[in-house]
Amino acid sequence: MESTPRFNRKGISADPDDPNRFVVPELSHMKLAKHAKVLAALRDPKLQKILLEVDMADDREVALEKKLKIPRFRDFMDMCLLGVGLARNRDDGNVEFVG
Repeated sequence: MESTPRFNRKGISADPDDPNRFVVPELSHMKLAKHAKVLAALRDPKLQKILLEVDMADDREVALEKKLKIPRFRDFMDMCLLGVGLARNRDDGNVEFVG
């Protein structure tokens, strides 16, 4: 039976050999801190509640997958990934992770 990867409080896989491990570079964090649309979105109490629920979840990966079904949250995450250059807009209008 394959085990589910476990993540520490920073959302980074606790297993350094995990092939799904991805660490967002510190420079990307700085880009988000200056991104006007991200900052405006973070003022939304409903989005704040969603973010808090993911952050406080026992299994953050499961919580994240569940919350990504909420359009407001999915759009916010897409905006963040686009803002730091970790995603691109596809021709069909969807956002694609490019790491």
